[in-house]
Amino acid sequence: MRAVRYYMNVCDGHAMVEDPEGAEYPDDEHARTAALGAAQGLLAEGDSEGVCRRHWRFEILGQDGGALFEVPFSHALTPATLKLGPTRC
Repeated sequence: MRAVRYYMNVCDGHAMVEDPEGAEYPDDEHARTAALGAAQGLLAEGDSEGVCRRHWRFEILGQDGGALFEVPFSHALTPATLKLGPTRC
């Protein structure tokens, strides 16, 4: 199976930060799983800083630059992050 390069741009509702390097994954499902893991880390970081990132999302692009799918950070919430996160989002 040949790996494909995916780009995970971060959208916060106001601006988008483009992923200039991307990463290689064997398929969309692996890219989606990686995005969920990255979202969990960014949610935890935001929670520790008192910044709500639950409305953020990843826009996943293929190696040709075309949009493939989105991964809302809210899909990465766990019971632990719901308890520890900011009460007002």
